[in-house]
Amino acid sequence: MKKKERQSIILSYLKTIVQEGGSGNFVIFTDPDTNRFVQFAATKGEKVVLIDIPKQSLSKQETIRLVDYFGALIQPTDYSYQAEMSVDQGAICAEKIFRDVYQLPDKYSIEIKINLE
Repeated sequence: MKKKERQSIILSYLKTIVQEGGSGNFVIFTDPDTNRFVQFAATKGEKVVLIDIPKQSLSKQETIRLVDYFGALIQPTDYSYQAEMSVDQGAICAEKIFRDVYQLPDKYSIEIKINLE
């Protein structure tokens, strides 16, 4: 899958979780070959999404790259790294995480799981 196609798909699903459903919306994008994932949560009607990267899913090097990429924007919690951002920023960040943090090849694929409630 090409980068432009992935970003378009990611953007579409991020728009869905801020336009439909309820207060417990989330979407998970997963590379089926590596099981590496990026997940977002949102509430219908909000203008921001929350990116959430569980700490236990990251290697030591991935953690370093994630913190280097996001800098002060990402906030560590007990179990994850989180940051609020616009839908457009979320689509860009998801791609950067897959390519720069997880270091996936240029033409990786994604699977999507969405929950609207």
